[in-house]
Amino acid sequence: ADAHESNRVNLDADRMIRRLYPVPEWKAGDFLKDTQEVTLPRDWSGDTAIFYVGFYSGPHRLHVTVGPNDGDNRAEALRVPLFKGPPQHPVPQLSAHRITGKLKLDGKLDEADWQAAESSGLMVNTMTGEPGGFAARAQVAYDEHSLYVGFTVQDDYLKSTFSRQDEHLWEQDTVEIMVDPDGDGKNYFELQVSPRGVTFDTRYDAPRIPQPFGHTDWSSQIAAKVALNGTLNDDKSDTGYLVEAAIPWSAFAAGETPASPPSANTTWRMNFFVMDARPQGDRSVGWSPPLVGDFHTLSRFGRVIFPQDAIAAPVPVAPATGSAAHAKKP
Repeated sequence: ADAHESNRVNLDADRMIRRLYPVPEWKAGDFLKDTQEVTLPRDWSGDTAIFYVGFYSGPHRLHVTVGPNDGDNRAEALRVPLFKGPPQHPVPQLSAHRITGKLKLDGKLDEADWQAAESSGLMVNTMTGEPGGFAARAQVAYDEHSLYVGFTVQDDYLKSTFSRQDEHLWEQDTVEIMVDPDGDGKNYFELQVSPRGVTFDTRYDAPRIPQPFGHTDWSSQIAAKVALNGTLNDDKSDTGYLVEAAIPWSAFAAGETPASPPSANTTWRMNFFVMDARPQGDRSVGWSPPLVGDFHTLSRFGRVIFPQDAIAAPVPVAPATGSAAHAKKP
């Protein structure tokens, strides 16, 4: 019952324990634990749930003669305070931009196509979905050859000492791209680019499988360029950096199944993160907050829509017209 003591939810249903251990078989001294999840209606009144229990002898509910009850011979068993939880954060959606010109991979993100590409908006705290501790955005573009992801990161302390492919870039400043093309939670990809332009890429068969870092022998053939607004690994104040990454469609093959560029209105599941090393500790922001301490929460990946075919349809050549079309060779 709710705060008005109105009965709202009836939990007297056919539960699993009744099927596994029917009531007629119960024995004196048995202690049965039956854990159940109760979902309350959205219009629940008040911040308390009142549980009432009826006691039966055969088909008859016994009378409650002493103590609080609902007036219909159900005894009040307990009152549970409700924790309504954090605000709900629906999975975000982003429209990728079909490139109309030609991108120069230089990390500057200044071409007209990048200007036309939709922004992810400011990334947020990965645990709460609240505003993040620093400003970072992502954009997605594509053509028949590659998926392009651009990052704009504000950072007043640039740190990146890693210099070799597939080092643990996430321990310092880096941007991260997570891609689950068909959204099935299997065969997904993780790619990172540091402010030094060093990359890390791996593929997983399922969430964090194989341990510890997936198939690190896999190569995405990612190409990435970075434009720094500051200097790395010193005490001078910086402004941030830009990352421009190109990933060929062939990288997203599922086992022996070749990857195909997306067709119009295809949706891929993706997520974007930025790790930020600080003089003391570190922090991070994400596009779609996982709301738990694991970036590999695939159900929380955002949705990226490709509104047009990646491979443009060939332009038909009109047949020649007029008498010249039928002229015989001399």
